[in-house]
Amino acid sequence: MSELAFEIVISLTLLAAGLLTFVFRNRRNSLVGFRVGYTYMSERAWRETNTFAGLFMMFFSVFLLGLSTIGVDVATFTIAMLAGVLVLTVFGFRIAKRAYEEEELSVEVPEKPFEKIELNVKPYLALQLLGMAVYFVLVVLL
Repeated sequence: MSELAFEIVISLTLLAAGLLTFVFRNRRNSLVGFRVGYTYMSERAWRETNTFAGLFMMFFSVFLLGLSTIGVDVATFTIAMLAGVLVLTVFGFRIAKRAYEEEELSVEVPEKPFEKIELNVKPYLALQLLGMAVYFVLVVLL
């Protein structure tokens, strides 16, 4: 496979991935889309992140296709492709996080505050201190 054919196949694959991501941006699924923890926890984060990811991949694939048609070498093409994937990952994660946090902040606070949980950690601390004491005694004896 020639370098030009490789670059064109990669560009068209990214175009197809971007198109599929954009088309399925409104329905959460396990096959297509930008999937990180935030997008699984929030419909809004899923929609906003996959809209961005789909559009970015489509425009970026056209850019890569342009690079391949002007004849850049495969190393330059690969570096450009990896840089684009890195930009997509960083910005996609930021968009997902922001959308999730905004959605979480918009949830109303319950009228009655939760009951305070009383914890007595003294027995656990005593047990830990006893374990440390046994350890130090064994270190000194051995």
